[in-house]
Amino acid sequence: MKKTKWLVALGSLGLMMGSFLVVPFDALGTEGSSSTVEITESSTTESTKESETTSILESQTETKTSETTSSTEEVTTPSESKEKIPLDKKQYVVIKNEKAVIYKELDFSETINLEAIKFEVLMTEEKVLFEEKTYFVLKNTQDKIIGFADGADIELHENAYLEKIALNKYVSLASSTPVLYKDLELNKSEALKLEKGQTFLAKEQFKHLNGQTYYSLFDSKEAFIGFISEKEVTLAESKGGVYQSFGKYATISSNNGVVWGDFDGKVRNQLKNIYENTYSAKGKYHHFDGTIYYSLYDNKNKWIGYVNEKEVGIADGRQGSYQGFDKYAVIKSKNYSIWQNFSWKKKYTSNQFLNRTFVAKGKYHHFNGDVYYSLYDLNDKWYGYINKNGTTLTADSQGSYVSYGKYVSVKNSNGSAWSSFNWNKRHNLKDLANQTFLAKGIYYHANGNDYVSIYDRNNKWYGYVNKDFVKIADGRQGAYQGFGKYVTVTKNNYSLWRNFNWKSLGSSNQAYHQTLLARGKYQHFNGDTYYSLFDRNNKWYGYINANGTSVADGPQGIYQSYGKKVTISKKNYSMWSNFSWKKRHNTSSFMNQTMLARGKYQHFNGSTYLSLYGGNNKWYGYLNEEATSMDAEKLARVQKMLNSKYSSPNFGIYVSSLADNSNASVNGNKIFTAASTGKLPAMYYTQKMINQKKLDPNRKYLYTDAINQMPVYSYMRGGAGILQGKPLGSYYSLDTMLNWTAKYSDNQGANFLGYYGANQYDARMRNEISSIIGRTWYSPFQISARENAMLISAMYRQGGQVMRYMQNTVFDNQRIARDLPVPVAHKIGDVGSYRHDVAVVYAGSPYVLSVMTQNGTSYDTISRISNDVYSIMK
Repeated sequence: MKKTKWLVALGSLGLMMGSFLVVPFDALGTEGSSSTVEITESSTTESTKESETTSILESQTETKTSETTSSTEEVTTPSESKEKIPLDKKQYVVIKNEKAVIYKELDFSETINLEAIKFEVLMTEEKVLFEEKTYFVLKNTQDKIIGFADGADIELHENAYLEKIALNKYVSLASSTPVLYKDLELNKSEALKLEKGQTFLAKEQFKHLNGQTYYSLFDSKEAFIGFISEKEVTLAESKGGVYQSFGKYATISSNNGVVWGDFDGKVRNQLKNIYENTYSAKGKYHHFDGTIYYSLYDNKNKWIGYVNEKEVGIADGRQGSYQGFDKYAVIKSKNYSIWQNFSWKKKYTSNQFLNRTFVAKGKYHHFNGDVYYSLYDLNDKWYGYINKNGTTLTADSQGSYVSYGKYVSVKNSNGSAWSSFNWNKRHNLKDLANQTFLAKGIYYHANGNDYVSIYDRNNKWYGYVNKDFVKIADGRQGAYQGFGKYVTVTKNNYSLWRNFNWKSLGSSNQAYHQTLLARGKYQHFNGDTYYSLFDRNNKWYGYINANGTSVADGPQGIYQSYGKKVTISKKNYSMWSNFSWKKRHNTSSFMNQTMLARGKYQHFNGSTYLSLYGGNNKWYGYLNEEATSMDAEKLARVQKMLNSKYSSPNFGIYVSSLADNSNASVNGNKIFTAASTGKLPAMYYTQKMINQKKLDPNRKYLYTDAINQMPVYSYMRGGAGILQGKPLGSYYSLDTMLNWTAKYSDNQGANFLGYYGANQYDARMRNEISSIIGRTWYSPFQISARENAMLISAMYRQGGQVMRYMQNTVFDNQRIARDLPVPVAHKIGDVGSYRHDVAVVYAGSPYVLSVMTQNGTSYDTISRISNDVYSIMK
């Protein structure tokens, strides 16, 4: 080779342009002080011309040192950089030389074992020119570099296959776990649930670069299933797929369909003509449409045809599939075998059970052409299989029906009412105990017992009952039954009967809520129960339908939920621990105290007893109602007073008992501008969060003008209160703001609570208020007297410091609180011509008074309303 020396001169021009100049050294004429680089020239090969890349086989660099001040540098030629050059497009690779060497890296220090990659689909998208050779970068389908191959050892292809042929043939899977590929780079598809023999359409055949043949599979819905090796399938002659040996027996279970002669739509027979017959299913086909068809033969080896799997029952034995039957069969013929199994092991002979009735629970249509019943006795004991020709089907085993026509009452026993004389239980007699039925007929059974056939008033049949388990009655009322329990009359307008010819003795109205003794009862044929009632003086009240009463545990009568607050108003009444009259307290110790009467009892002795609870859920006992008074009665008087004195469109008034929620109102639902009563929601919700320990009442928050920027919810700057006079940037606690908002009706304080305590009136807070007032709450500035009453009632019930703050305000000398001698927790509101006050009045039995006014109503008027209400409620 000719070697030419090259000089790299770095000049000012080269530095400025960011480039360098290479010239032959010989052209300079003399060796200067610059370093030289020798580069071997190589001629361009044909392969490198095709790739438009020049390979330089060898570069030699000589470095000389001189005494001059010029500097020379060694330069590496472009061929030594081993730069990867992209191909125009991806190519698939076949290694054509079995002795080819695949290098792991282009330092040629390590090679790849060809055996390790012989099943890989290899691709290349880049090449490297080095030492007059072209090396291709080999990758697998996961884009992982496998190695570098000399171009002389490989073939490149645009596709992963050599040949594609349109096929359009049906193929069946050779196994249930074939390998499917989603592409011809042989990337596996996700696992599908497949079955051996399943048939698909192979649209195309591909001769792959790896030497294998693959089919593209599609299902009957034209959905692509994947590519599969020809070794995994068998070519089928039709859509029916490939024949598979089966070797079981099939019983025709449908009489609506056809037997096919082929898989091209030829009908061979109708299923109704061979219904219930059993055939040999020698083989099966998994059709292209997904259906399995059995190839059936009769016991003479005559081919029947193809039948859809959905129209047969499959069995392992020649007897065929079990078919429910549930009919009664009487053995009428001698000399028939009763078989233990269908291997024809004898269990009994029919002569042993001649004329005996059995339940033929099931049957088998045997491959031999006969039908066999599976026999059970009345105790569900299995006897075996018998050819049906030895039996006669029947519906009778009980004897002849005899008309009877008597009323009977069922005894309480462990017996049964039967649906049939095969002893299919219809009812447990315990469920029918004491009920009266009409025994229309009777059967004198061969087992020695008599059975009555009983019906109710709606002519509903209840079954056959052993006569020993009933009592014969004198009439439709049934038999008298001792009862001896106390009942409370709970409904009006029920008749009290003198007899069961329905002669009236009176009405339940005259005994409403009384507790009486039901000495006896009748469970009438009409379906109702009637009690025979007596009072404490042994006076008979007559027969009453039990639906008008409730049975009690004792003479106290039934517990009746009451849920009202009562005030103890009389001394020297005993408060009982029980209705055996064990004394618990005396009312003298609790005069004028209010307790919750959760329930009441209207005793057989004629008195009503209240079940009383005090604070901390402490039970105080049963107290005669005569020693108490109740708010409901007071509020009825309040309503009359309001109607007569304050029925004006300028007022919205709502009064409610905190004990029993009874109420009185005038325009209670009328919406007013809320003014400062609209601060109650923020006060309520902040206190709730404090009570639930979700907020610390003593933690201090920044006083910022952001509290005044809540659209819809913020009160205006200025107005009532003292916070407005404090500098922004100060810090205050929620407890302080609750106090100021209650005491001064502080606008800024309310905004502070709404911002920090109510989380800027978020959806949860709004939903809470909505649930209290009973409508969607969207603004603090519109409210009714009733809704304000609901809010302050909720505040009272949840408790907290805010209720104490509301008892000490600068407005206590006006409106509701002005003249009252008891503590009052209230919230006032003024704006324009509106004047409001809503309060909890801590009378003996606390109550809520909510007053809203318009058109300049005076504070004195609100005070008069308060005084009038208090005069009744105190």
